[in-house]
Amino acid sequence: MGYKKFVTNTLELCFQIKTFSFFAAPFCESKKNTKSKFVTLFFLLLCSGTAWSQTTTYYLTDSTSYSSSATIWDLSTSSPSSPDNNSDINVTLGATGVYQFIPGKNITSTYSASNNFTGGGWETGALTGTLPASPCTLNVKLINGNGLLSLAGNMQARLLAGTNTNGSNATTITNWISSPNSLNVAANQTATDSFAMSLPSSTALINEHLFLEVAWNSTDSLAFSVTFVSNESTENFVIPDIVPFTSTPTNSATNTATNTATNTATQTATNTATNSSTNTPTTTATNTATNTST
Repeated sequence: MGYKKFVTNTLELCFQIKTFSFFAAPFCESKKNTKSKFVTLFFLLLCSGTAWSQTTTYYLTDSTSYSSSATIWDLSTSSPSSPDNNSDINVTLGATGVYQFIPGKNITSTYSASNNFTGGGWETGALTGTLPASPCTLNVKLINGNGLLSLAGNMQARLLAGTNTNGSNATTITNWISSPNSLNVAANQTATDSFAMSLPSSTALINEHLFLEVAWNSTDSLAFSVTFVSNESTENFVIPDIVPFTSTPTNSATNTATNTATNTATQTATNTATNSSTNTPTTTATNTATNTST
């Protein structure tokens, strides 16, 4: 793409950003803007954060550094490389329904719906700030372990938050969200899925952990065996960056009082010494009377 076309496309983008209607007007009047105007507009958009959203990628690992529970594995920002295939669901005939994957466990029965954290899933470290109401993205990999039959269904997931590392008393951020992608995995084959999880509202976190639970919704009554792969870079959970809290009013008031007292004392001492040493007695008397009156 040539420079002129690149500048033109970028300038036209400003019309789609309502927040910048005021700033963008001077720059979008003509497509023949100079390079300096383009750079200025680019700087405004970049600083605002409205044109580019920031995210953090958490990998579904098989480590347990955050919790003492063997069935709560880490959501880590460090990319792993060795796959873990120890989270399985193995079911005989009559297998329709939702089955939750428990890290490191072999599951044979359906999940009983509950608002509480089940004690099996993936967990971040403690976070403080606001989790914005922007979509998260879950990327997973599955293996059909049945050598004869295909695997049919779709993924589900939900997000919770809590201060306890074992997930007790954690509150739900989202209900169970179903992937819109129906999977049909041939015998002994691997499949991947990626789907968005919309957050209903922003969430304030104060030294809290995020907990991710995942499940398989079987739509076929045949027997199946499915493995949820973890501990690879391709299995991850992408969330919007946590926004730090702003300073409290108490801190602002304290800082203002301290600065005012310090500045007043310093200026008074400096002015008195200067006037006394530099001016004649006549001038000093005049200045003192003037200052007192004022």
